[in-house]
Amino acid sequence: MSAGCRFILAALLLSVAGTLNGCRDNGTPLGPGTLPAFRLSVSVGDRFLYDGWDVDWYGYRIDSTVTRHTWQVVSTAGRIAGFSDVIVITDSALTRATSALHLDTLYFRSTTDGSLYRYGFLAALILRREKRIIRPLWDLLIFPEAGSSGSWTVGPTDSLGTQKVNGTIAAGEDYFDLTVNGVRSAYRARRCDLLGATLEYYIWMANSPSSLPRMEEYPDPFNDATRGSVLVLSDVVTGPNP
Repeated sequence: MSAGCRFILAALLLSVAGTLNGCRDNGTPLGPGTLPAFRLSVSVGDRFLYDGWDVDWYGYRIDSTVTRHTWQVVSTAGRIAGFSDVIVITDSALTRATSALHLDTLYFRSTTDGSLYRYGFLAALILRREKRIIRPLWDLLIFPEAGSSGSWTVGPTDSLGTQKVNGTIAAGEDYFDLTVNGVRSAYRARRCDLLGATLEYYIWMANSPSSLPRMEEYPDPFNDATRGSVLVLSDVVTGPNP
């Protein structure tokens, strides 16, 4: 069993309430061009509640890092880095052990062909994992037109642009348990694998409800990244806050 598989197994076994229950559907793999287009279709006021934590090299959850994230959509027409159709999300992260509150802003673009971009995604990861500074760009997280047999370039992890992270879409589907507007049910999602020389990151995409149900970042102690992270969607609340 590979280190990546051991990490997933350990992370799933150690998840607390709210962790997504992923059950792989090992059906016929989809070929290029057959994957339905993914759209991150959100409205101002939508909220996505995540449970997150860091994990060590063995996949064990570090309890002191357990954090409740609230992603709130504040704009779907933001003007950021050359584009005017940017989804702007505030991320309020409350660490349970210390009650510390960390605020961040996330920028996404979802295009008609199903592509999902996030501004500064790789720059933030590289800074936190390797203490290196690279220029933030619009990184291509999801590209459904690649199909399960294709790949795409997510973006570079160095200033010269020679080291790149590549993305692929896994065959089959996972099923996840979410609460949407107070109603709990199982939903389907597809996994995208974002892999580079020093980065192993996985992100799931779901069209109904339109969301990113799970994100996993693997540690890489050989490059001084001794921790990974898990972010699990538990609740979706649509529409403006009351």
